[in-house]
Amino acid sequence: MASAGLLLNMEYVRMFGHIIQHNARHVNKQSICISHNIYSSTSSLLMYTEAIHASQWSRDRLARSLGGYTMTRLPSLVVVTVMALLLSLTLLPNQTRADNVSIMSGNFVAQYFNNMTLSGSPAVTRSDASINFSWGDGSPDPAINPDHFSARWTGTIPVAVAGTYVFSLTTDDGARLWVDGALLIDKWYDQPPTTHTASVALTAAAHTIKVEYYEDMGQATIALSWGLAGPAENFIAEYFNNMSLFGSPVLTRVDSVINFDWGYDSPALAVPPDYFSARWTGTFNFATTDDYDFHVRIDDGARLFLDGILILDKWFPQAPTEYTVTRNVTAGPHQIKMEYFEEAGIAVAKLWWNPHGAGGSDVIVDDLSAGFTKGGAFYQAAIGFNSHMFYTRNAYNAQEAWGRWTPTLTAPGQYEVFVFIPSNRATTRNARYSVYHNGVWNTRSVNQYIYYDVWVSLGTYYFSAAGGEFVFLPDVTYEPYLSRYVGYDAVKFVYRGP
Repeated sequence: MASAGLLLNMEYVRMFGHIIQHNARHVNKQSICISHNIYSSTSSLLMYTEAIHASQWSRDRLARSLGGYTMTRLPSLVVVTVMALLLSLTLLPNQTRADNVSIMSGNFVAQYFNNMTLSGSPAVTRSDASINFSWGDGSPDPAINPDHFSARWTGTIPVAVAGTYVFSLTTDDGARLWVDGALLIDKWYDQPPTTHTASVALTAAAHTIKVEYYEDMGQATIALSWGLAGPAENFIAEYFNNMSLFGSPVLTRVDSVINFDWGYDSPALAVPPDYFSARWTGTFNFATTDDYDFHVRIDDGARLFLDGILILDKWFPQAPTEYTVTRNVTAGPHQIKMEYFEEAGIAVAKLWWNPHGAGGSDVIVDDLSAGFTKGGAFYQAAIGFNSHMFYTRNAYNAQEAWGRWTPTLTAPGQYEVFVFIPSNRATTRNARYSVYHNGVWNTRSVNQYIYYDVWVSLGTYYFSAAGGEFVFLPDVTYEPYLSRYVGYDAVKFVYRGP
């Protein structure tokens, strides 16, 4: 009986510890029943109300977990045992930390830190054969916190064939990648799982790799892959630190498509966010002889060439504008070249083509149309697309409100997805849009704060047009709770080809 009683008490300890850990993250903005008009003047009352709510929720959850007992009804021995064991477990020294150093037999020396800044001595040093981890809400090692940690991997990779290599880095939250000491990818900020790519020319030799990573809160993911850019149809991209394509490019890489909405950012670290230019050149096979529509969307200027012949010339500063030109193209390979410059402000460069007339009409799902559904607490404003939008205050990491835009598409194919960001009531810097298409999820973070009554691209995706495909936006932004507005307005689906 004594052993059974100890096991029972230990089970209570585990339940109690799990509940406390869960409640440390539990926040519920819908329990705060106050008017939007007095948010700013009652912050102290809000925090007090949330504390009372969380405390009551904890007691109720604990009572349910212990089979209906409340804290006042639990046998005193159980209560004493629970508290004593929790205290003793807290005070026990970590017996595993001294054994964390292992023999370096893999490809990467991995160092893990119990902070987000790679500061001090690592808590764990080990060998990782690859960088491909999805820890979820867990941690890399028992000695590492599940949140607020960082890591550094260093190693070498053998390159047998010289050429242009594409590196892909998927991360939640921030990460940086160096190749041979040169910073290639720098995405050192909180974000949902997001894939970033960059290309670099490598010789046939061993090359050094370094990845740095940090995890703030929630899910933890980091994955690195690379490969030789194959014979697929791609553009050779050249980027210049001037607006006239003058001199030698500061960056040359492989771009599989020209589909960029840089906003106020730049194409790469070596390129400034303003006053730059670019040239893309590639050879593409056209399956049949036909009339083709060539489309560009640009801010600022661009020129388009087909087999060396100028077919579109819009070489002047302008807001984001779309142009279409039609040309007859024979079956077989053809060279396509696009030149572009960015003066100041938002930078957009996109090119696509399709058989003449195959584009169809844009499909727009507004926030007042039947295709838009939502849940949770929302406010309304007479601004935005069609002079109406919904908005809510943000949650940190527990979803409390959401919106979903479901289009009715008439044909399968590649669609570019745009979201309309209104001029007000959209201030989050991390609106986490998810596009569900053809059974696949893709997530894109948008800084709503920097846009003003403009369509912002989420990318181009293949839609089956069989129904059940949509764009989803939760109120979770991983910013301080109730500190930002998340805006919900129109979403546009633009056909880009089969």
